[in-house]
Amino acid sequence: MNDKALKGRLFLGGLILLGLSLLGLSASGCCGVSLPAFTVPTEAANPGGTAVSPVVATPTNQATPAASSPTATPLSTDQMPTQPPVAPKEGFTAPDFSLPDLQGNIITLSQFRGRPVLVNFWTTWCPYCVEEMDALEKTYRRYADQGLVVLAVNVQEKAKTVTPVVQAQNLSFPILLDSDASITRAYFTIAIPTSFFIDRQGVVRVIHLGPLTEETIDTYLSDLLSGG
Repeated sequence: MNDKALKGRLFLGGLILLGLSLLGLSASGCCGVSLPAFTVPTEAANPGGTAVSPVVATPTNQATPAASSPTATPLSTDQMPTQPPVAPKEGFTAPDFSLPDLQGNIITLSQFRGRPVLVNFWTTWCPYCVEEMDALEKTYRRYADQGLVVLAVNVQEKAKTVTPVVQAQNLSFPILLDSDASITRAYFTIAIPTSFFIDRQGVVRVIHLGPLTEETIDTYLSDLLSGG
């Protein structure tokens, strides 16, 4: 073999070794690094794994809030209503329902006929919902002796998830579990928090989209508590 052919083979062999070496470094670098995993809590995602993200929504029966005002959070696709038999409307009877509370007791809306009822739809992963609970609790304690009933309907979360939040805020009104979102759909709730103010005859008087304050609740309750 002449010198020229020998040099050619040595050069080719060097390229092959260099390529194999680079390949080994690349494989090691790829497989040796653990990428951080982003996980969405099961109860805060839809079945397709898409997290729920907040959007701006104007509260019903209120002036348009400033850009910095709290807004309602949309529900995931599987929680959205799909043509309920009768969508609740102001001036019409509220759809009756029965749901278990955190202790497993079945609570039915119609059992409170003759008393004003505030039905609130919420979740623990909605920050405005959790913040709103303080106003609901203070209002409930202030008007409980006048017959006010507050029913907080949690959407598709388990008792073990909801209970710590309830205990931390020392909530005393019933917390109901809508595990399959059937009542959420029946009430055509497309965002949370959403609240329904129902009079003593079981008629929806106000539907409020977005978080509530004590002042807003007092305004809505003024007629309901006086017997209207």
